[in-house]
Amino acid sequence: MQNDDIQQIIDGCMANDAKCQRLLYDRYSPRFYALCRRYACDEMLAEDILTEGFLTIFRTIGQYRGDGNIEAWMRTIFVRTAIHHYRQQQRLPQQSMEEIPEKALLGDSGNEDSLDLRNTLQMALSHLDDGQRTLLNLIAVDGYQFNEVAQMLGTAESTVKSRYYSACQQMRKILGETTI
Repeated sequence: MQNDDIQQIIDGCMANDAKCQRLLYDRYSPRFYALCRRYACDEMLAEDILTEGFLTIFRTIGQYRGDGNIEAWMRTIFVRTAIHHYRQQQRLPQQSMEEIPEKALLGDSGNEDSLDLRNTLQMALSHLDDGQRTLLNLIAVDGYQFNEVAQMLGTAESTVKSRYYSACQQMRKILGETTI
């Protein structure tokens, strides 16, 4: 799709054209689902984040000035939506790892040996608590700086650094126990 085509889709979305909204969703949903899946503890939550992110995009697309990359603007919305879900999860009682069936941790295949590297990493991330998973995604994957993450999460930078270090240690431990 050319830049002119995407601009037509954006213009249509600004006019609440359902066909253009569908075209934008179809074009970007696979990419942003992958981002949502990295932040979410399961597929259902990732789908919720994806849906909420697109609803926010359609509701606020009039604020997009067009002077930057639409994909970067949308990515920011999805990351903020994932952080919002993380904050909501903090208010809810947590489920312990012992209460989660092993099949849910291993994904649909149920056979750890058949998992490829991506599935292995996803499984390892699922063993982390929501805070650790969020920090690893924000810093290691999405490239945010510690001070930016601290501001996003409303906490001290030193707390972010400490928790990030702990998350890295936990991830190393989990991956050390997993056959890749």
